[in-house]
Amino acid sequence: MDIFTNMGPVFLDYVRSDDPEVIDRGIRETVKGVWLSILSMGVGLARIKAEKLFKNLKCRNITEYIDRICVDIKMDRSTVYNWLYIGEAYFRYSSDLEMIGFRESDGPTKLPYLKRALETREKNEVFTNLMNMSKREFEDYAKAGKTKNPADIPFMEIGTKGHNSKQKPRQGKHRSPDGNSQYCRPGNGKGRSRCGRSSSQLKRGQTL
Repeated sequence: MDIFTNMGPVFLDYVRSDDPEVIDRGIRETVKGVWLSILSMGVGLARIKAEKLFKNLKCRNITEYIDRICVDIKMDRSTVYNWLYIGEAYFRYSSDLEMIGFRESDGPTKLPYLKRALETREKNEVFTNLMNMSKREFEDYAKAGKTKNPADIPFMEIGTKGHNSKQKPRQGKHRSPDGNSQYCRPGNGKGRSRCGRSSSQLKRGQTL
């Protein structure tokens, strides 16, 4: 997938134009150039790290290289590291990105959140949203993860020695839902489970 050689030059003389449409078109083309520049810098950084090219630049590691380049170009380290994460994600998922026709105009700043989204979401859904969502939307989507199935919630066996007992709930072995039982999660340490029943209301080993 060679998106780095398919884009023509970006001309900036539109800023002097008196035609609003020319200015609008120029802005849009410049944005594409910005996205491509970010992606290109990310890929370059990823190569320097993966191929240990920093050694040829008299740096001991990628951290030292990034520290040096940040001083030289007067850029925040967090920004440069974001470029690196973009490049690494681009390399890791290049075949999938090529398959869906991902372009620089689709927003390379979303790429660092791909791995996190794929850990909890369906692959087709993730790549569809990568193409359709804004950066903020995709970031929130990736961080939110997928709601766990009730079967993933551990069964809590809650015991009590008396009405005023301070004994904490103890976690039992996982038990699959049967459609009738409810499952309690650990409480707040004050004798109340998250299912809303105090420990004094439950008999040892009882499920709600």
